[in-house]
This record gives sequence, structure tokens and C-alpha cells, in this order.
Amino acid sequence: VSQSRYPEYGIITPNQFGSITGNAITGTVNSATSRKITKYVLDKTADYYKLFKQDGYNMQMSVNLCACDMSNVSLINTISSVLTTHDMPADMLTIEVTEQALVYNTDVSFKIVAGLETMGVKLTLDDYSPSMTSPMYFNGTAADGVKLDKDLTSKLLSGGANTEFVQAAIYGVHSQGASVTAKCIESKQMMAALRSAGCDYVQGYVIAPPMTYYQAKGWLRTQRVAKPRYTPK
Repeated sequence: VSQSRYPEYGIITPNQFGSITGNAITGTVNSATSRKITKYVLDKTADYYKLFKQDGYNMQMSVNLCACDMSNVSLINTISSVLTTHDMPADMLTIEVTEQALVYNTDVSFKIVAGLETMGVKLTLDDYSPSMTSPMYFNGTAADGVKLDKDLTSKLLSGGANTEFVQAAIYGVHSQGASVTAKCIESKQMMAALRSAGCDYVQGYVIAPPMTYYQAKGWLRTQRVAKPRYTPK
């Protein structure tokens, strides 16, 4: 959800919410608060998985983690406990992290990545761009998928070298056996261009806006499949 509205505080944006837990990159981390929020989000994710499954949708669930999460080695035990408590299959949970989160504390983050792989939890590298050092960390983490940086996909409709650059990025990810998701996609034209470039999934307003569970439940009833996707040519 992009933002939340509360009677007492009004609209709370992601940036305002982030200030509660602090920023691991700048060293202002409220670790206790961050751990509580992460545990809450994981629990709610597992709850929603069960609710969707009861409705006939075996949904892949994703949780975004920040640098402070990936610097906390107890995260593996937390995730394992949540999966066991809620009887959720490990391979139905995807953890999404950015390169920045991985490199903040590599000694711990790669132990966490190895632990996720052992459990069977999937890993997605967020904000992926070949212009960053991401390929090195992608190869080292055996990620199941990547989410293309929106600045990269926004160049796709320009054609020419830009199109070839995006196609090369997608090909490089596929060569590692991982899937590619393009996010922040808002037009059918862009979705068609990504399809031609070999992209596996899209995420954004072209599919649907952010929703609550109950909104999503109603929306899914209007769709032919439980998880909208298209198959690359």
C-alpha cells in the first residue's frame, strides 16, 4: 500500500513511516521497533496467505525487507517460526531486498540469504539495474528473480539502443535461471513492450492499484486467473 490514512494522524506516507524505524544506511536504526514491525508484517503475510488459500487462491506472498532486517541474523529464526506457526509452505514466501540492503552488512546478509535458500524461501533482488554492481550480488545469492529498476524500464519505449539494453538485462537474468518482474508499469503500451523484450511479470497500475485484502478478494473474483501474468514469447 502506497500510503495509509488514520483518523488521528491523517495520511502517512512510506517516508514518514520509515522515520519511525530509522535508516540503517545512515546508522540511525531503531532495531527493536524494526524487528517488531518486520515480525508483524511476516505474521500478517502468512495470515493473508491462509485466507487467500481458503478462497481457492494459492498465492505467492512477498515481503520487502530493509538493510536493518538483513543485518539481523535472528531474522532466519523469525521467518522459520512464522512459517511453522502459520503452517505456510516456505516456497510460497518471497523475500525482496535491494542491493543496498545486501551490501550494508555482507557478513550477516549473506548468512541470511543462505538460510533462506536452505529453508526454501524464495529471494527477489529489487531495483535491479545492470549499471549497478547488482550482477555480482545476484550471482552470489542465487536469487529466484529480480525486479527491474523503474528508471531502466522507463527507457524501453524510446526504442533503439535503450530497447536493446533492457533486452540484454532481461536475457542476463534469465541466463541465471531467474525470472524478471517490471514494476511501476502504468500503460498497456509499456506492458506490450516488456512482453516483446521477454519480461516474465509486470506489477503496477496497469494491472491494479494497491488494495486491502478485502478489495483484492473482490477484484480476484473478476479475473480469469488468481495471479495475473503473461507468458513471454
